[in-house]
Amino acid sequence: MLLTITTNPSIDVVYQTKSFELGVTNREISHYQVIGGKGINAGRVAAILSGEKEVVAATGFVGADNSTGITQDLREHGVIDKMIQVPGKTRFCYTIIDGEGQKTELNEVGQAISIQEANQLLKQISSLSNLSGVSINGSLAPNLPEDFYSQVIRVVRENNPQAKVVLDTSGVALKSVLKGEYLPDYIKPNNEELGELLGTNVIEEDNAVLSALTNPIFKNIPNVLVSMGAQGGIAKIGVKNPRYYKITISAQPAINTEGSGDATVGGILSALARGESSVDIIRSGMGAGMANAVEAKTGFVQRSNFDRFLKNDQDIKIQTVKAMPASAL
Repeated sequence: MLLTITTNPSIDVVYQTKSFELGVTNREISHYQVIGGKGINAGRVAAILSGEKEVVAATGFVGADNSTGITQDLREHGVIDKMIQVPGKTRFCYTIIDGEGQKTELNEVGQAISIQEANQLLKQISSLSNLSGVSINGSLAPNLPEDFYSQVIRVVRENNPQAKVVLDTSGVALKSVLKGEYLPDYIKPNNEELGELLGTNVIEEDNAVLSALTNPIFKNIPNVLVSMGAQGGIAKIGVKNPRYYKITISAQPAINTEGSGDATVGGILSALARGESSVDIIRSGMGAGMANAVEAKTGFVQRSNFDRFLKNDQDIKIQTVKAMPASAL
Protein backbone atom coordinates (compact mmCIF):
# COMPACT_ATOMS: atom_id res chain seq x y z
CA MET A 1 0.00 0.00 0.00
CA LEU A 2 1.05 3.57 -0.71
CA LEU A 3 0.02 6.29 1.75
CA THR A 4 0.02 10.06 1.39
CA ILE A 5 -0.28 12.38 4.40
CA THR A 6 -1.63 15.93 4.13
CA THR A 7 -2.15 17.84 7.36
CA ASN A 8 -3.19 21.11 5.69
CA PRO A 9 -5.20 20.36 2.50
CA SER A 10 -7.10 22.93 0.49
CA ILE A 11 -9.81 23.55 -2.04
CA ASP A 12 -8.11 25.45 -4.85
CA VAL A 13 -9.87 28.06 -6.97
CA VAL A 14 -8.01 29.18 -10.10
CA TYR A 15 -8.98 32.33 -12.04
CA GLN A 16 -7.80 33.09 -15.58
CA THR A 17 -7.62 36.81 -16.49
CA LYS A 18 -6.32 38.86 -19.41
CA SER A 19 -4.44 41.05 -16.96
CA PHE A 20 -4.24 41.59 -13.23
CA GLU A 21 -3.59 44.86 -11.42
CA LEU A 22 -3.65 45.82 -7.76
CA GLY A 23 -6.10 48.47 -6.62
CA VAL A 24 -8.52 48.13 -9.56
CA THR A 25 -11.41 45.86 -10.54
CA ASN A 26 -10.20 42.77 -12.40
CA ARG A 27 -12.51 40.48 -14.36
CA GLU A 28 -12.05 36.80 -15.00
CA ILE A 29 -12.09 34.99 -18.33
CA SER A 30 -12.80 31.68 -16.65
CA HIS A 31 -12.30 29.87 -13.39
CA TYR A 32 -12.33 26.36 -12.02
CA GLN A 33 -12.20 24.68 -8.63
CA VAL A 34 -10.18 21.60 -7.75
CA ILE A 35 -9.52 19.59 -4.64
CA GLY A 36 -5.98 20.42 -3.62
CA GLY A 37 -3.39 19.70 -1.00
CA LYS A 38 0.02 18.34 -1.98
CA GLY A 39 -0.58 14.83 -0.67
CA ILE A 40 -4.02 14.57 -2.23
CA ASN A 41 -2.53 15.55 -5.60
CA ALA A 42 0.34 13.08 -5.15
CA GLY A 43 -2.04 10.29 -4.17
CA ARG A 44 -4.27 10.94 -7.16
CA VAL A 45 -1.29 10.71 -9.53
CA ALA A 46 0.11 7.61 -7.79
CA ALA A 47 -3.28 5.90 -8.16
CA ILE A 48 -3.48 6.75 -11.87
CA LEU A 49 0.03 5.42 -12.50
CA SER A 50 -0.37 2.33 -10.33
CA GLY A 51 -3.77 1.31 -11.66
CA GLU A 52 -5.08 -1.78 -9.89
CA LYS A 53 -1.59 -3.06 -9.09
CA GLU A 54 -1.21 -1.00 -5.91
CA VAL A 55 -3.58 0.30 -3.26
CA VAL A 56 -3.22 4.04 -2.61
CA ALA A 57 -4.67 5.71 0.48
CA ALA A 58 -4.73 9.33 1.65
CA THR A 59 -4.85 10.52 5.23
CA GLY A 60 -4.50 13.80 7.09
CA PHE A 61 -7.07 16.30 8.28
CA VAL A 62 -10.13 17.68 6.48
CA GLY A 63 -12.75 20.17 7.66
CA ALA A 64 -16.03 18.38 8.31
CA ASP A 65 -18.16 21.26 7.01
CA ASN A 66 -16.98 20.85 3.40
CA SER A 67 -15.41 17.40 3.31
CA THR A 68 -17.81 15.90 0.76
CA GLY A 69 -15.97 17.19 -2.31
CA ILE A 70 -12.63 15.88 -1.07
CA THR A 71 -14.09 12.47 -0.29
CA GLN A 72 -15.72 12.27 -3.72
CA ASP A 73 -12.53 13.32 -5.52
CA LEU A 74 -10.47 10.66 -3.75
CA ARG A 75 -12.97 7.93 -4.54
CA GLU A 76 -13.34 8.98 -8.18
CA HIS A 77 -9.60 8.55 -8.67
CA GLY A 78 -9.32 5.25 -6.83
CA VAL A 79 -7.73 6.61 -3.64
CA ILE A 80 -8.90 5.15 -0.33
CA ASP A 81 -10.21 7.93 1.91
CA LYS A 82 -8.64 7.78 5.37
CA MET A 83 -8.83 11.53 6.03
CA ILE A 84 -9.67 12.48 9.62
CA GLN A 85 -12.52 14.96 9.88
CA VAL A 86 -12.03 17.90 12.23
CA PRO A 87 -14.48 20.70 13.13
CA GLY A 88 -14.75 23.60 10.68
CA LYS A 89 -13.97 24.01 7.00
CA THR A 90 -11.09 22.97 4.80
CA ARG A 91 -9.26 26.13 3.72
CA PHE A 92 -9.55 27.73 0.28
CA CYS A 93 -6.54 28.78 -1.78
CA TYR A 94 -6.94 31.24 -4.66
CA THR A 95 -4.70 31.55 -7.72
CA ILE A 96 -4.98 34.27 -10.37
CA ILE A 97 -3.18 33.61 -13.66
CA ASP A 98 -2.94 36.54 -16.06
CA GLY A 99 -2.50 36.50 -19.82
CA GLU A 100 1.29 36.36 -19.52
CA GLY A 101 1.17 33.36 -17.23
CA GLN A 102 2.09 35.26 -14.07
CA LYS A 103 0.51 33.82 -10.94
CA THR A 104 -0.77 35.59 -7.84
CA GLU A 105 -1.77 33.42 -4.89
CA LEU A 106 -3.81 34.03 -1.76
CA ASN A 107 -3.93 31.11 0.65
CA GLU A 108 -6.22 30.89 3.65
CA VAL A 109 -4.89 29.64 6.97
CA GLY A 110 -5.92 26.05 7.66
CA GLN A 111 -7.83 24.64 10.62
CA ALA A 112 -5.92 24.49 13.91
CA ILE A 113 -5.30 20.90 14.98
CA SER A 114 -5.59 19.81 18.61
CA ILE A 115 -3.17 17.48 20.39
CA GLN A 116 -5.89 14.83 20.47
CA GLU A 117 -6.40 15.08 16.69
CA ALA A 118 -2.66 14.94 16.05
CA ASN A 119 -2.39 11.80 18.19
CA GLN A 120 -5.36 10.30 16.34
CA LEU A 121 -3.47 10.67 13.05
CA LEU A 122 -0.31 9.10 14.50
CA LYS A 123 -2.36 6.20 15.87
CA GLN A 124 -4.03 5.68 12.50
CA ILE A 125 -0.69 5.61 10.68
CA SER A 126 0.67 3.10 13.20
CA SER A 127 -2.30 0.81 12.57
CA LEU A 128 -1.59 0.46 8.84
CA SER A 129 0.49 -2.47 7.65
CA ASN A 130 2.30 -3.51 4.46
CA LEU A 131 3.17 0.04 3.46
CA SER A 132 5.72 0.20 0.64
CA GLY A 133 5.84 3.98 0.35
CA VAL A 134 4.69 6.93 2.45
CA SER A 135 4.74 10.58 1.43
CA ILE A 136 4.46 13.44 3.90
CA ASN A 137 3.25 16.47 2.01
CA GLY A 138 2.92 20.21 2.34
CA SER A 139 2.82 22.67 5.19
CA LEU A 140 2.05 21.81 8.79
CA ALA A 141 -1.50 22.58 9.86
CA PRO A 142 -1.73 25.37 12.45
CA ASN A 143 -0.99 24.31 16.03
CA LEU A 144 0.99 21.21 15.09
CA PRO A 145 4.49 21.16 16.64
CA GLU A 146 7.49 21.85 14.40
CA ASP A 147 8.71 18.28 14.86
CA PHE A 148 5.39 16.63 13.95
CA TYR A 149 6.72 15.25 10.67
CA SER A 150 9.60 13.68 12.61
CA GLN A 151 6.99 12.02 14.81
CA VAL A 152 5.25 10.71 11.70
CA ILE A 153 8.49 9.26 10.34
CA ARG A 154 9.20 7.61 13.71
CA VAL A 155 5.78 5.93 13.67
CA VAL A 156 6.34 4.70 10.10
CA ARG A 157 9.80 3.32 10.96
CA GLU A 158 8.50 1.52 14.05
CA ASN A 159 5.50 -0.11 12.36
CA ASN A 160 6.53 -0.39 8.69
CA PRO A 161 10.35 -0.53 8.62
CA GLN A 162 10.25 -1.67 4.98
CA ALA A 163 8.45 1.49 3.83
CA LYS A 164 10.30 4.27 2.03
CA VAL A 165 9.42 7.78 3.23
CA VAL A 166 9.19 10.73 0.84
CA LEU A 167 9.10 14.18 2.45
CA ASP A 168 7.82 17.10 0.37
CA THR A 169 7.71 20.17 2.58
CA SER A 170 9.73 23.33 3.15
CA GLY A 171 10.67 25.98 5.69
CA VAL A 172 10.64 25.19 9.39
CA ALA A 173 8.99 21.80 8.90
CA LEU A 174 11.81 20.63 6.60
CA LYS A 175 14.59 22.06 8.78
CA SER A 176 13.16 20.36 11.85
CA VAL A 177 13.16 16.94 10.18
CA LEU A 178 16.68 17.28 8.77
CA LYS A 179 18.01 18.13 12.23
CA GLY A 180 16.15 15.26 13.88
CA GLU A 181 16.80 11.57 14.54
CA TYR A 182 14.25 10.13 12.11
CA LEU A 183 15.08 10.97 8.50
CA PRO A 184 13.20 10.40 5.24
CA ASP A 185 14.48 8.37 2.31
CA TYR A 186 13.62 11.09 -0.20
CA ILE A 187 13.24 14.84 -0.12
CA LYS A 188 12.15 16.96 -3.09
CA PRO A 189 12.81 20.67 -2.62
CA ASN A 190 12.65 22.99 -5.59
CA ASN A 191 15.55 25.39 -6.10
CA GLU A 192 13.73 28.19 -4.27
CA GLU A 193 13.08 25.95 -1.25
CA LEU A 194 16.70 24.78 -1.39
CA GLY A 195 17.88 28.36 -1.13
CA GLU A 196 15.50 29.03 1.75
CA LEU A 197 16.74 25.95 3.59
CA LEU A 198 20.37 27.04 3.26
CA GLY A 199 19.65 30.68 4.08
CA THR A 200 20.37 32.11 0.65
CA ASN A 201 18.57 33.24 -2.51
CA VAL A 202 17.03 31.00 -5.15
CA ILE A 203 19.78 28.67 -6.39
CA GLU A 204 19.50 28.59 -10.18
CA GLU A 205 22.79 27.42 -11.70
CA ASP A 206 23.49 23.69 -11.96
CA ASN A 207 26.92 23.92 -10.32
CA ALA A 208 25.50 25.95 -7.46
CA VAL A 209 22.77 23.36 -6.86
CA LEU A 210 25.33 20.54 -7.00
CA SER A 211 27.54 22.39 -4.55
CA ALA A 212 24.56 22.95 -2.24
CA LEU A 213 23.86 19.20 -2.18
CA THR A 214 27.30 18.59 -0.64
CA ASN A 215 26.16 20.52 2.45
CA PRO A 216 26.37 18.28 5.56
CA ILE A 217 22.64 18.78 6.19
CA PHE A 218 21.95 16.35 3.30
CA LYS A 219 24.65 13.82 4.24
CA ASN A 220 22.33 11.18 5.71
CA ILE A 221 19.44 11.63 3.26
CA PRO A 222 19.70 8.77 0.72
CA ASN A 223 17.92 10.58 -2.11
CA VAL A 224 17.58 14.30 -2.76
CA LEU A 225 15.84 15.57 -5.90
CA VAL A 226 15.95 19.31 -6.54
CA SER A 227 13.27 20.19 -9.09
CA MET A 228 14.08 23.15 -11.32
CA GLY A 229 11.00 23.59 -13.50
CA ALA A 230 11.68 23.57 -17.23
CA GLN A 231 15.41 23.17 -16.49
CA GLY A 232 14.78 19.67 -15.15
CA GLY A 233 16.55 18.89 -11.91
CA ILE A 234 19.60 17.80 -9.97
CA ALA A 235 19.70 14.65 -7.84
CA LYS A 236 21.92 13.17 -5.14
CA ILE A 237 21.65 9.41 -4.62
CA GLY A 238 23.45 7.55 -1.83
CA VAL A 239 24.91 8.30 1.59
CA LYS A 240 28.44 6.91 1.97
CA ASN A 241 29.53 7.44 -1.64
CA PRO A 242 26.84 9.66 -3.13
CA ARG A 243 26.36 9.97 -6.87
CA TYR A 244 25.09 13.12 -8.50
CA TYR A 245 22.91 13.42 -11.57
CA LYS A 246 21.73 16.13 -13.92
CA ILE A 247 18.21 15.58 -15.27
CA THR A 248 17.34 17.38 -18.50
CA ILE A 249 13.77 17.37 -19.79
CA SER A 250 12.49 18.21 -23.25
CA ALA A 251 10.45 21.35 -23.91
CA GLN A 252 6.72 20.64 -23.83
CA PRO A 253 3.68 22.84 -24.57
CA ALA A 254 2.91 23.38 -20.90
CA ILE A 255 -0.71 24.15 -20.11
CA ASN A 256 -0.62 24.29 -16.31
CA THR A 257 2.50 23.64 -14.24
CA GLU A 258 0.59 23.98 -10.95
CA GLY A 259 0.84 20.68 -9.10
CA SER A 260 3.76 19.34 -11.13
CA GLY A 261 5.86 19.01 -7.98
CA ASP A 262 3.06 17.03 -6.33
CA ALA A 263 2.81 14.84 -9.44
CA THR A 264 6.55 14.23 -9.18
CA VAL A 265 6.00 12.79 -5.70
CA GLY A 266 3.19 10.63 -7.08
CA GLY A 267 5.55 9.33 -9.75
CA ILE A 268 8.19 8.54 -7.13
CA LEU A 269 5.65 6.65 -5.01
CA SER A 270 4.41 4.56 -7.93
CA ALA A 271 8.00 3.63 -8.85
CA LEU A 272 8.75 2.68 -5.23
CA ALA A 273 5.79 0.30 -5.34
CA ARG A 274 7.20 -1.24 -8.53
CA GLY A 275 10.57 -1.79 -6.86
CA GLU A 276 12.51 0.24 -9.42
CA SER A 277 16.13 1.39 -9.11
CA SER A 278 16.97 4.76 -7.57
CA VAL A 279 17.68 6.32 -10.97
CA ASP A 280 14.46 4.98 -12.47
CA ILE A 281 12.51 6.24 -9.45
CA ILE A 282 13.85 9.73 -10.19
CA ARG A 283 12.96 9.25 -13.87
CA SER A 284 9.41 8.25 -12.92
CA GLY A 285 9.05 11.34 -10.76
CA MET A 286 10.23 13.67 -13.52
CA GLY A 287 7.97 11.96 -16.07
CA ALA A 288 4.95 12.42 -13.84
CA GLY A 289 5.78 16.09 -13.32
CA MET A 290 6.00 16.59 -17.08
CA ALA A 291 2.72 14.73 -17.64
CA ASN A 292 0.99 17.05 -15.17
CA ALA A 293 2.29 20.17 -16.92
CA VAL A 294 0.54 19.28 -20.19
CA GLU A 295 -2.85 18.97 -18.47
CA ALA A 296 -5.26 21.75 -17.57
CA LYS A 297 -6.20 20.09 -14.28
CA THR A 298 -3.90 20.45 -11.28
CA GLY A 299 -2.41 17.25 -9.86
CA PHE A 300 -3.56 15.05 -12.72
CA VAL A 301 -1.81 12.99 -15.39
CA GLN A 302 -2.74 10.73 -18.26
CA ARG A 303 -0.94 7.40 -18.17
CA SER A 304 -0.33 7.56 -21.94
CA ASN A 305 1.64 10.81 -21.63
CA PHE A 306 3.62 9.48 -18.67
CA ASP A 307 4.56 6.32 -20.58
CA ARG A 308 5.53 8.35 -23.64
CA PHE A 309 7.91 10.56 -21.67
CA LEU A 310 9.52 7.60 -19.90
CA LYS A 311 10.10 5.60 -23.09
CA ASN A 312 11.82 8.43 -24.96
CA ASP A 313 15.36 9.08 -23.72
CA GLN A 314 15.23 12.45 -25.45
CA ASP A 315 12.40 13.55 -23.17
CA ILE A 316 14.20 12.70 -19.92
CA LYS A 317 18.00 12.59 -19.98
CA ILE A 318 19.81 11.57 -16.79
CA GLN A 319 23.58 11.88 -16.76
CA THR A 320 26.19 11.48 -14.04
CA VAL A 321 27.92 14.70 -12.98
CA LYS A 322 30.44 15.75 -10.34
CA ALA A 323 29.65 17.92 -7.37
CA MET A 324 32.22 20.23 -5.83
CA PRO A 325 31.82 21.69 -2.35
CA ALA A 326 31.40 25.45 -2.30
CA SER A 327 34.85 25.84 -0.75
CA ALA A 328 36.42 24.16 -3.79
CA LEU A 329 34.70 26.33 -6.40
